[in-house]
Amino acid sequence: MKKENILIVDDEKNILKSLEGILLDEGYNINKADNGLKALELLETVRPKLVLLDIWLPGKDGIEVLKEIKSKYPLIQVIVISGHGSIETSVKAIKLGAFDFIEKPFSLEKVMITVNQAMKTQTNCRKNNKIQKTNRRTKIDKDIESKINFLKKLDSSSSHEKKLTKTRAIKNNNSIKEREQAWEKEFILEQLKKYRWNPEKVAGELGITKSQFKQKLVYHQIKLSKPGRIKEKNQRTLQRSVVLCGQGLHSGIKTGLILSPLPPHSGIVFEDISTGETVKAHIDNVASTKYATTLEKNYTSIKTIEHIMAVLHMYRISNLLIKIGDEVPIMDGSARDFCELIEDGGIEEQMISLEEIVIDKEYCIKKNGRSIRIMPSKKFEVKYQFNSDGPIKEQKFVYSHRGKESFKNEIAPARTFGFLKEYEKLEELGLASGGRLSNVILLDDEKVINTNLRFPEELARHKILDIIGDFYLLGKPVRGCIVACMTGHAENIALLKDIRNNVMV
Repeated sequence: MKKENILIVDDEKNILKSLEGILLDEGYNINKADNGLKALELLETVRPKLVLLDIWLPGKDGIEVLKEIKSKYPLIQVIVISGHGSIETSVKAIKLGAFDFIEKPFSLEKVMITVNQAMKTQTNCRKNNKIQKTNRRTKIDKDIESKINFLKKLDSSSSHEKKLTKTRAIKNNNSIKEREQAWEKEFILEQLKKYRWNPEKVAGELGITKSQFKQKLVYHQIKLSKPGRIKEKNQRTLQRSVVLCGQGLHSGIKTGLILSPLPPHSGIVFEDISTGETVKAHIDNVASTKYATTLEKNYTSIKTIEHIMAVLHMYRISNLLIKIGDEVPIMDGSARDFCELIEDGGIEEQMISLEEIVIDKEYCIKKNGRSIRIMPSKKFEVKYQFNSDGPIKEQKFVYSHRGKESFKNEIAPARTFGFLKEYEKLEELGLASGGRLSNVILLDDEKVINTNLRFPEELARHKILDIIGDFYLLGKPVRGCIVACMTGHAENIALLKDIRNNVMV
């Protein structure tokens, strides 16, 4: 079996030696360079599939080398490594096309996980590139091509004609158009069975949009909800690393996110970009619920996680590494940018079954007029009621999850809100430093003072967003009906602990 080439670029001899040793043991061919210019020379002859590239290099720094690699050889995967990195440096590297960013000192185990993921991505890129080149030779999609082949066979083979007429779809059809329509229905049914009645996959196979596929289902009177058709759910990660920049709501500090794929059973893991310390997104690691949900382990804390967690929950992303500074960026106060970020990274089905937490009885938390409870249900649903003496007296909203599009349209756009008098208190506590008129709905005693609401019930919808994010701290998707009135993160987490103590999580 042909060994793959990897180029290591670092001016520290001990790093070169350590990486070379472990990669040779894994069966790779290794080439080394201790400066950027030498690395670019080697690329002309070696053509590695992967480059491990240090940022701080003599002669030509790693960022410049990365730019040239991606310009000349876009299919080569690059893992950037640095002992003096920051969120800005890592974000810049990912934006330039780096597969991932690893902070020194690093564990060799972590390096190998990242290397294997990068090599897998590189192989997939080459396959996709070949497919794209082949596809450029013809604009006939698979569906049309299959129909043409079918019609040719239909005209030339009487025996094939007899065989087809046995099916109920072809009976009594006398015209080519009728036969073609009948064939299309049979073909769609075959593809639905092949892909376990997953409409998205079949639409992709046919080369049409989801909307067009739905029209075909209606036209052919094909229903997806017949008994016994169970859509199997798998663990998911991203296809590639993606990055997002912004500002922390409470810290006011420029921050960002790097989302990277992880193997099955890894869970959602936050990593401090400066220290490399990790914190798993789990109820056991919740340290604070004051104005936002904060995770903490040892000396590492990650703040304001609820919006990104809500998106991961509803998109069913079960394994992901989130590299971050100190706080998840607030963006425009909603979760829309996080939805787009996940879609930009692409969703990878990992073909390992994903367990749900199925609520078997009612669990309830009540305190000082606030209440939240969850009950058994066949689907995931959240009902929220907001009451206030302020300018907005009452809002109610019911969210029934029907897939990521329903979440993206109905819940993700709802923004963070706060009262003017509360912000004075937050400032005294050193919080809300990143609050701006563009990322928070601000209310005084009489009205909303800085924006128009995106929905009549935007405040209630945002509370549902927070609930969805907090509930993913159970580590698995939840199936149940949540009913809440005037609750916040504290009540959400209290209910989760009750569920954790009574249900196997």
